Amino acid sequence: MAPTPPLRTQMTGRTPVIPSRAGRAPQTSAFPLLPAVAATLLLLGVGQVALWWWGGRMPEIPTYTRLAATLSGNTAEPSRAQAVRRNTPQQRLEAPPLEQNIQFGDAMGRVRVTFFTDPACGPCRAKIDQLAANLPVKGVRQVYKYWPYQPRQTTSGVLLELARREAVLPTFWKLLQAEGDRDISDMEMLQLLEQAGLPLSEQRTALSQNSAELYAALVPDLALARNAELPPPPVVVVDNQILDIRQLTAENLAKAVQKKLDGLQLDRDNQLWMMEQ
Repeated sequence: MAPTPPLRTQMTGRTPVIPSRAGRAPQTSAFPLLPAVAATLLLLGVGQVALWWWGGRMPEIPTYTRLAATLSGNTAEPSRAQAVRRNTPQQRLEAPPLEQNIQFGDAMGRVRVTFFTDPACGPCRAKIDQLAANLPVKGVRQVYKYWPYQPRQTTSGVLLELARREAVLPTFWKLLQAEGDRDISDMEMLQLLEQAGLPLSEQRTALSQNSAELYAALVPDLALARNAELPPPPVVVVDNQILDIRQLTAENLAKAVQKKLDGLQLDRDNQLWMMEQ
């Protein structure tokens, strides 16, 4: 049996200190691919059990786990139609960028476009790629917040946060975008993360030791979206104004952002803003 790899995360107070990947010796997986994937998925399942127990003790914080559906007797994945939470979301939402959020564009931009999305959702990725295509670069900051299409399924968010902590997020993100408009399963997410440079053996170690920390990084955005009763992703917010995804195109989003750059505001007559709709 291969020796257990040493813990690579040193703790200083509550802040994990992650050594750079460049300084790590390359490792080969201790198991063939399929057993390794199965073992990692098992750890994710155990982590979901722990997070269900932990999340249930945090008021106003959603418990996004498959276990909740299992315990309620509903083991089938909800359909996209069943995932709808509310027909008309609120019209304003303060959603400041967080350290764990993926960000593009002008870091000092005075107009912020926030996308609430699920990287495992193919139509969500395709829609956001289309919407962001014509956005100005100068003066615009793009922020991506995690909001799962299936409320109880947060594996993609946990793995996204793991990729960020292990310094393979840019490569992982590109691999996700390359999957086009198809949905990505948990097993495929694990394999893509390995392709990005994080071996399955290291994934198992991180998920077994740090699953609560990884999930905790998702909680602020999950709570924000849930308390706002946002619809399923993608949801687009320009500064603090929620836009109507049903009418949103790359062209009119770019126009709305340019209007904000020019110092103007979206008003009641602008059909993109979810005012009284």
